[in-house]
Amino acid sequence: MANNSSDARARGIAPPLKLFLDHCAIINLLEDSSFAVQRERLESLCVGGTCVLILTIWYVHEALRDGNKDRARDLCEKIEALSKQLPSLWIRLRTELQEDEVADEFFRSIGAKYQKRKPFCEEAVAIFSNHEKLVDIESARKQGLLWFFDKPYLFGEALNEQRNYPGVKGELKTAVKATVGRKKMPNETKRLYVEGLLPSRTPGGLVIAEDSKRQFLQQMDINKFRAVAFEAALSEATTADARARPTEQDSVDLQHAVCALPYVDVAVLDGKFCKYALTVRQNWKGVEPLAECFDTVGAALDWIEKQTPNC
Repeated sequence: MANNSSDARARGIAPPLKLFLDHCAIINLLEDSSFAVQRERLESLCVGGTCVLILTIWYVHEALRDGNKDRARDLCEKIEALSKQLPSLWIRLRTELQEDEVADEFFRSIGAKYQKRKPFCEEAVAIFSNHEKLVDIESARKQGLLWFFDKPYLFGEALNEQRNYPGVKGELKTAVKATVGRKKMPNETKRLYVEGLLPSRTPGGLVIAEDSKRQFLQQMDINKFRAVAFEAALSEATTADARARPTEQDSVDLQHAVCALPYVDVAVLDGKFCKYALTVRQNWKGVEPLAECFDTVGAALDWIEKQTPNC
């Protein structure tokens, strides 16, 4: 498959590879002069159509965490400028990605039409499903990433939800048996976890009957939910690391990994989460492989260049 993809990309047939950079990686590229050569390589690959850069609004949260708002704004301005300079897409948030894939499968099971949203958006504000209805939509489109800079409460809400993550560890650890170990997962565990992701109304606004949900939960296969299955496996990998000491940064790194790896081709993550992701990838039983994962930009660019003989 890799050789066929490389040949197709060399002939201009295959789509560009989607490359995700976590916060540390993008800071190095934009602010560390020693990464100038790597930035030039990235720009060449993107402009040449070999890859497209995948960005996240979580860069804003990370920038604000160090307490220096001036430096944080400067970084966000640089990231926004980079998104205009290079072919780039913005990835949607973890919960919406998981809810969307569950909704897609649910509506298919009852024969209802459902327009699944793409994981990526061409503008940052479009990660919200009803962004067109925002009162300041024109300002949001003009400011791009900086629009989120003045709304830190958005990240607070997301992190409050993410702090509930340890509460579902049991369900996720059980779920991983069905994705990695291929062992039977208790029906009740499947129901409890996926039930929270099910839609309450049809695309037309009608309330969904509880019987329809119940029947779906009894017959579903969690392996069809790519992002959910990946989070289950990632949870197993993190829990198995007895030496790990959970931090607030882990919450953000988890967001990065769960959002990006099921949908991109290449990802650069923090060393610890890169290790976890590689463990999951090695044991992955899904139909489509997970993204290649690296803990340095240079290694990721090396891999991308090998996929394109003309580089």
